[in-house]
Order: sequence, then C-alpha cells, then structure tokens
Amino acid sequence: MQKMDDAKAKDFDAWNRKDNLVNVPQPARYTVFVYGNAGGTMDAIIEYGFWEKIQPLLKDHNNVRVVCFYKYGKKPSDEKNSHPGKYADPGDIVWFELNDTTNLENIRNGGLQAYGYEKEAQAMKLCDPKTVSAFIQISSLVCPAEQYVFSIWGHGNGLNPLNDVPGKYEDPAAASATRGVIGDEWNEGEQLDMYELSAAIRSAGLNRLNTIFFHNCLMGNMETLTELRGLSDYIVASAHLLESEGELLTEYVRGLLEKGNTEDAIAQMFERVRPAWDQSYHDIEEDNGQIVESWKNGDYKLIRTAKLDAIISAAKRLADRLLALYPTQREAIDKATKEVYRFNTYIQNKQSPEKSIVFTYMFPFFDLADYAHLLTKETGDAEMAAISADLDKAFSEAFVHYADVNTNEQHLDHYTLSVCLAHDKLYTADFINSSSDFLRNFDQGYEQTTFHKLTGWGNWLRTNQQLLWGNPTSDGGGPLK
Repeated sequence: MQKMDDAKAKDFDAWNRKDNLVNVPQPARYTVFVYGNAGGTMDAIIEYGFWEKIQPLLKDHNNVRVVCFYKYGKKPSDEKNSHPGKYADPGDIVWFELNDTTNLENIRNGGLQAYGYEKEAQAMKLCDPKTVSAFIQISSLVCPAEQYVFSIWGHGNGLNPLNDVPGKYEDPAAASATRGVIGDEWNEGEQLDMYELSAAIRSAGLNRLNTIFFHNCLMGNMETLTELRGLSDYIVASAHLLESEGELLTEYVRGLLEKGNTEDAIAQMFERVRPAWDQSYHDIEEDNGQIVESWKNGDYKLIRTAKLDAIISAAKRLADRLLALYPTQREAIDKATKEVYRFNTYIQNKQSPEKSIVFTYMFPFFDLADYAHLLTKETGDAEMAAISADLDKAFSEAFVHYADVNTNEQHLDHYTLSVCLAHDKLYTADFINSSSDFLRNFDQGYEQTTFHKLTGWGNWLRTNQQLLWGNPTSDGGGPLK
C-alpha cells in the first residue's frame, strides 16, 4: 500500500469526517507482525523483553506499528514453578496492536479464553499455515503499511528431511513434524515447516515483505533460505542456537522507528545489544546442586535475499566438484568433512558424546564456506579453490550486517550459513520402517527441497562415506582463551 500525497490526504480526512463513513486507516511506514508460541520462560521474555520495553516508543501510528499474535505455553509440570506469563493464562491466544496506549493487563480480555473458547484456543494450531495467513491478511487491513516485517518468535529447529516435506499439513494421517520454523507445544510440538511458511506468506495477499525476522534458532540454513528467498527483500537469521532476552527484536523495532529502514536499523541493533548479548552465550546454571557452565558460539546476520542466488550457484559447482574428485581424492575430502564446523551437536540428556552418535541425523547443519575452505586445503585442487573464493565473495555481498560470537575454543573466526551434511548410510537409511515418527526417509525428504533441485546437493550426500560426528561444534570444547 502506498501513502497518498499531502493534498489528497487533507481532502480524504475532510471527507472521512463525514457521518456514516468507514474509518480507513492511512498506512504507516512499517507494520511489524510478531507471531509466536514458545512456552517456558519465553512467555515471560516476550512480555518483559519485548512488549514492555518497546511499548513506550510506539507513539506514532504513521511511523511503525506492531501487531502481536501470541499463544501462551503450558504451565510447568513442576508445581514449584508458577506459570511464567503474567498477562494471559496458559493456552490462551492474544491478538492485539501494541502501542503506547495498550494496557497489557487487559489483553487477556480480548483473548480467546475470555470469550469462552479455552479448549478451542489450546487446540488452534499455530503450525497451521491457514492461521498464519489469516493473521497477516487481517492485521495488514487493520494496520496497513508501506512496508511489512514478519517476525517469528519461537523455537526454530531448521530443516528435518524426515518430516519437512511439501504438502505434509494436508495429509491428515501425517505424523507431527519434529523440526521446523515454529512449534506448538499444545499440539504435541507440531511444527510449521519452511514449505508451509512459504505457502502462508504467499497466500496472505501482500506483494512482498520487507523483512522476515527469525527470532529463533538454526534458521540460517541454505535449505530454508532458498525456499523463502522470493518472499522478502531481507531475512534476519542465525545458523546457531540463538540467545536472546528479547533485546534483538526490541532494538530492531527501535531502529526502524529511529532510522527508517532495515539496514540502518540492524546496524543500530548490533551497536545497542553488544557486548551484553555476546556475554549471554556463556551460560551458567545450577543442575542438582552443581554449577554447570556452557561455552557457546553464536551469529546473527541481515541477509540480502537477492544475493542468495550467487551462493546457490557456487554450491552447485561445489557439489559437482565433490562428485568428480571423490573417486581419486576420497581421503582428503573425508578429512575435510570430518573437520568442518557443526553449528549444533545433539547430546541426549547430557550423556557422553559417544552414546549420542545415533542422533547424528539431528541438526545436521555445517558451515558452507568453512567446508569449501577445508576442501581446498586438503585437496589442493585449483577449481575447488576458485569455487571457495566465489563462495566467500557471494557471502560477503549477501551479508549486509552480521555479528559473530565466540566463547568456545572450537569456533570459526567468521560464520556464514549452514548446509546439510550426512553420510551415505544415513542418507539412504530406511527410517520409515524403523519408526512411525517419520514421514519420509532422509533422501526422499531432502531431495524435495528447492536447494537440492537447484544444486544437486543430495547427490553428494548420497555419495559421501564419512560419518559426521565429533566435528568441531558450539559448546564442544572448553572456554576460549
């Protein structure tokens, strides 16, 4: 929606003041949609870390408007812990415009439970693309803008080829996905995956978003970004597990208010949140009377989506070159595969890494540029070196602003985006017949991604014989000296 000139606006306002006419709002510069469900402490965090902090600044409805759709999580099973959210009850869904006059104490009065729909609220699936689409459509009519931002607040898990497949949600017999963009703990953790998010945004009727802002984990992967690249000018994402007490989204919206555009807003966001945000990756908690420290790495970046095609093109060349070299350079390539940085390694119940090796299929996300660098080093291949250089250039042009955080001795000086890696036995394993939790085998699911269709990356995963376990990883070693 475009803003009318001042003369027309004056005439419109005079006409609009006449009796019996509908009040049609003038578009703001930006409307930010915040859509989420997280549960646990995240309910309290969105309240004190975002709503309460940004609310006093939202004074001008012609500048930036914020619309929130939030589903409160379950009450903790431990009776000693009270429900951490204070503005609505567990399972309630609140949908409201946040501004300086919003009384947060009263938002529960507009929630579904206030109208007697407690069970319906709990059963409503945030992972249903129709819910996402309706939220965007109606909110854009009530709070129209020249530019729109869609922010996901929840627990992101990247891509799971075993469950994230096109059309999954339309199949009533399909098991709930275990990975995706955002989950709904009231519906067995069912997830909205990248295909469903894409369909929801496309069906919402907006021409294009300015920014998709992932305030959740592991969304900086090539598979997801390739799927979504045509929907917005920018995407903000992290390839790691994301640490935030709400400050990232708060300072981004503040930046839009003060700077008027996403690029300058993100630059200011990084200036305001650091160094406190960096320090949050060193975690200290008590576990059964013992102090447990973790030393994690992190990243966050503003990605110009128009520049993703160059990365995709270089990734295709990388996959082709790997297939060509593997018969004669397997030892060198296996060594590089064994050493590439993994963004998150799943260790079940804090047991020893050796006992969790069966979970190597979970979070199989590795740094794409680091992989190309190591392959170049180990193979000494001139063509591989050229591909690596082109990848570096493409990433440099795609990243408008970024921040890297290192607290662990296992780290990279700079993180790019992740790509899925797996060895041939895992990639072609018969998951479907081993468990009812899976919708597809790994290869069947992965080869439906747009990224594979453009690059043939799955052909490399079908060929690679090196197990991906024991790689350098976030929280994989001691503190960075």
